[in-house]
Amino acid sequence: MCEFASFVLTKDRVFWSDKTDSHERLIRDNELIADGPRGPNVLRVEICPGEWGKPGTWQYRIDQDRMPEWYDAQADEARARTALRKRLAQPHWRAVTKFIREIPTLPWGKPDGRPLKAWRVFHGQDLAAARAAARAAAGAAAWDAARDAAWAAAGAAARAAARDAALYAGHLIAGEGFDQKHADHIVARWRVWQKGYCLLCDVDGVLYVYAVRKPTPTTPHPDGGVR
Repeated sequence: MCEFASFVLTKDRVFWSDKTDSHERLIRDNELIADGPRGPNVLRVEICPGEWGKPGTWQYRIDQDRMPEWYDAQADEARARTALRKRLAQPHWRAVTKFIREIPTLPWGKPDGRPLKAWRVFHGQDLAAARAAARAAAGAAAWDAARDAAWAAAGAAARAAARDAALYAGHLIAGEGFDQKHADHIVARWRVWQKGYCLLCDVDGVLYVYAVRKPTPTTPHPDGGVR
C-alpha cells in the first residue's frame, strides 16, 4: 500500500511529489517505464513517519517483491532518505513540523473563558442539548447518526481533535492550492481546540462548541471573545 512518504527510484534518480504518494501515479506522471524484459526498472519505497522533526527515526521499506538489477540495499535507502530530507525541508513541511510540535502544548480541555461570539457554546452538562441543537439546525436527514452516538465519550473528542489537526496540517501542505473559504474554515475549527474548547460539529458554517467544565470568565480579548 502506498503511504506517506513514497518515492520511486530509478538507477540514477529519485522521484516524489507532494500531490500524491501513489507509486503508480509517480511512475505515470514522470513517464517512467516500470518494467523491462529483464525485470523491474524502478524501485518503489516508502519512508513512514516516526518522530516528526527527526527523519532518521522514520521507517524505510520497499513496496515490491522483485528488485531491479542495479538494486543496492544500502545505497538505495540512503538515496531515498536524502530525498526525504529535501522534501521535508520545503517551507510548507517545515510549517507542518512546527504545528505538530505545538499540538501537545495546547490547553486540552481547559477552556480559556473567551469563546468567540460566532460559536454556539455548551458546557459539560449541556452536551445533550448541544447535539439536539445541532440536529435541529442541520435537519434529521443531514445528521450523521454514528457521530451523534459517539461524541459523549472522551475518545470521541480525541478523534475529533485528531481529525481537525489532520485537516489543518493538510491545508498547510496544500498552501495556495487550497480554496480560501475552506482554508479559513479549517483554521476556525482548529481555533476551537487552541482555546481549550472541544468542537462538536459545524452546521452551515456555525461551530457548535462545548467545554468539559464551565470556565471562569476572564478579561476581554481582542480575538472577539466574550467577557
